[in-house]
Amino acid sequence: MAFTELELSSGWRVRVQPVPPLAVVEVQSGAEFQYPAPPLVEVETLAGSETVPAPDGSPEQATYWAACRQVDQRRERVTRDFTYDYGIAAWSEDGKD
Repeated sequence: MAFTELELSSGWRVRVQPVPPLAVVEVQSGAEFQYPAPPLVEVETLAGSETVPAPDGSPEQATYWAACRQVDQRRERVTRDFTYDYGIAAWSEDGKD
């Protein structure tokens, strides 16, 4: 893989390489990065009891969206960490190696 050297405005030089997109997908493929199942609730109808998706604004729906946000945050954190670990090959402060 070809490295690119960048000089930051702070004087640091960074040698980076591209991160393969499929590697990032692989990092995010674990069970802890899957969204939970949408919540279902029991409602009484004229025909009897029915299981339906939880309505917007319900406590079940709020809990579901909070869990989805946590999954997104974990994905972003692990993607960022992997990208930095894989993509940054070397760095040095101006004039120092």
